[in-house]
Amino acid sequence: MRIFLLTAAFFIAVLGFQINGFLSEKADNMSKAVHGYFVKNQVLNQIDSIQRVQLLEKTSCVDISFVDSLRSIYELNVLDSLKGTVNITFGGKKGVIPVQDFYRSSVTELAEKYNVTEWEEILMMKQMKRFIAAPNKYIQTIIGNLIWMIILLMPAIALMLKLYYARHGFYFVEHLVFSFHFNAFAFFLVGLVTWISDGSPGMLFTANFIAAIFLFFAMKRFYKQSIGKTFLKWLLLLFTYFVIIMVLVTVLLGVSFVMF
Repeated sequence: MRIFLLTAAFFIAVLGFQINGFLSEKADNMSKAVHGYFVKNQVLNQIDSIQRVQLLEKTSCVDISFVDSLRSIYELNVLDSLKGTVNITFGGKKGVIPVQDFYRSSVTELAEKYNVTEWEEILMMKQMKRFIAAPNKYIQTIIGNLIWMIILLMPAIALMLKLYYARHGFYFVEHLVFSFHFNAFAFFLVGLVTWISDGSPGMLFTANFIAAIFLFFAMKRFYKQSIGKTFLKWLLLLFTYFVIIMVLVTVLLGVSFVMF
């Protein structure tokens, strides 16, 4: 257990650093894009205001040709690239809200304006606004919850091993110990390679491939079955491992989004 917790802590630290670096950049870019869209629309509204003042008051404080040129350049370089279709969708037709409105209105105002009454949709609006304002907090919550995902992964894998070797009389805790030992090796190897290679996809693939081969020989030695049977159960376990991780990652992202 100590070996597992030590390697898991090392793995989470390295993975967290990589996730924070990658997702923070993406999240910041999205947040800046949303903010930029709002600000650019405000600029366009100011241009419209100048034109209205000139038409109504017939003032010449600003050259009308300059304003027209400014508007045409702005529309060409900004509005055409955005195409006026930036929306945030969180479920159903009534969940499609213009970014500009979403950005400057409170959750209560949005709920009243768009007739949003379901609590989960209101919660989604609230969390989306928080994400736009501070995307890094969501990323930090994901990293903080990684340990729970890893803890849940261990008994899930042990349960699958219990099913695959149901006729051999192993106790669940024996499968759990096997899972601790294998994952301790995998976490250390993948974490070390990630740290050294700075998250190189090729190196990560190699590290995971080595961990998978190690798993085969570990199963062969521990459960003492033939190579053919071990190979089939090894393939089943790899597939199960992938499915369980995908499910846990989905749960992790959803729970973190609600909690942050």
